[in-house]
Amino acid sequence: MMKRFAILLVSLIALLPSSLLAPSEAGATSSFGSIPSGYAFGDYAVISSSLNKLTSGPTAPVGLACTTAPTTVTNSASISLGSITSTGSAQSTISTSRTATSASIQVTSDIENLNILSGLITAERIHVAASSTATSAGATSTNNSTFTSLNIAGLPQGDPAPNTLKYLPGVGYVILNEQLGPVNGSTATSISVYGVDVFITLGLFAGSRLVFGLARSGETRTAQPDIVAASAYGLYANGLAGSGSSSIGPLSSSGINCAGGSSQNSVSGFNSLHPGNAGAMSSSASGQITSSGASATSQATVLNPNLLGGLISAGSMTSTASASWNGTGSRSGSVTLTSGKIAGAPLSHSPVANTRINLAGIGYVIVNEQYGSSNAPGAAETVIAFDIYITQSNSLGLPKGARILVGVATASAMSQ
Repeated sequence: MMKRFAILLVSLIALLPSSLLAPSEAGATSSFGSIPSGYAFGDYAVISSSLNKLTSGPTAPVGLACTTAPTTVTNSASISLGSITSTGSAQSTISTSRTATSASIQVTSDIENLNILSGLITAERIHVAASSTATSAGATSTNNSTFTSLNIAGLPQGDPAPNTLKYLPGVGYVILNEQLGPVNGSTATSISVYGVDVFITLGLFAGSRLVFGLARSGETRTAQPDIVAASAYGLYANGLAGSGSSSIGPLSSSGINCAGGSSQNSVSGFNSLHPGNAGAMSSSASGQITSSGASATSQATVLNPNLLGGLISAGSMTSTASASWNGTGSRSGSVTLTSGKIAGAPLSHSPVANTRINLAGIGYVIVNEQYGSSNAPGAAETVIAFDIYITQSNSLGLPKGARILVGVATASAMSQ
């Protein structure tokens, strides 16, 4: 189960809004060559019951794309999973630094006032911290997590050692300060730390898993002057339960790492009361680095999307994003639609970029949303076919604050 969960977290990085990703178009400020990687969130849950299975989160996620410039990115949010758990707040932060002889990354997830299963597990503060450093002598990672006023069934726990397992009578078990790695080598290092990892094996919610506080960091030394990144997926929806965290997707997600390569994925279809239905989805991502520069491209295709009770529909839609660097950066993006309609009004085969259309009694949608940058260090491009914002109480039962993204493609190429 741990391996499947780790794979899911990798795919989630691809869906993070650009405001939560470190700026990937910036170049490095020193001659030491390395590529940092990082990801963090406040909580993530898979809640099973006799009726259904609900995925919630990740809450307050931050991710680091293929960037080499020193940067800091942070995100914060409140956490609530109804009767199962509640907390005050969560904050996730990634910070990188670089000198002429080394590079490092620090990733933290801080959770305040944790309360799980009506007080079965409580903590005043959980500080999950992972860091990685690369130098010419090698690469290493460390776990620097701390726990304040941690209690299980009313018993104080102090700072638990890595991978401390505690049984929860009548519920299941919890792993505290769960550590994967570090994996240290001469040129690469990585580590993942989960603060509180609860497995419910008994009772009404048997089969559920609740994770509070993830910090993942890594550094890879490289002499390669250029790096690329690309990702795509068919659909992602967040905030469907009204708490700002319950989500669907990303569906049909594909992506490549900083060194390039190719990836493809597809699903046969998607059916849900919220946000709607779609036929087959496919995605692809690719990138290459040559002696003269770097290039990356991605594409997402969705057949027969029918969203918000038929308010938004199309026969097919395809989003494409491309970026390249050969001394300077360049980027491009496009969305193509067949039989596209919003509230019965037809859409252009090639909609004008960043077209905003109000949805009466619901919110609004941005069609062919595009943003990015291009300059001397590199280029980055993001394309979203339909970016739907629910801003009003509505007859569809979708909560205010929900967001639905359909047909997302990203690409970047840059020089270190």
